[in-house]
Amino acid sequence: MRLKKKVVGYVLSIAGLVIFLYGATPKIQEIVAKVLPFTSKLPMSTVITAGVIIALGGIGLLVWAAREKAEQPKEVPIYAGHGSERKIVGIQRMGKQ
Repeated sequence: MRLKKKVVGYVLSIAGLVIFLYGATPKIQEIVAKVLPFTSKLPMSTVITAGVIIALGGIGLLVWAAREKAEQPKEVPIYAGHGSERKIVGIQRMGKQ
């Protein structure tokens, strides 16, 4: 779950940055308007605001994912021996169930 939040956070952050740059840079606006003509009718202040909000949402999701603790395994094996002679001799339960 943590990995999904991180991936979505990165995607949103990059998408927000791209949208912000589109709204803030006239050269990029000209290039995009040739491919997608309807984009020239959008108010650029709204596009810039949307880009910032999306980027901040992605950053917030990344921070949230970083603060989550990794799940502790419920059981871990107990080994005896070394190297290839190592054998599982028991199972230890971790934490309260």
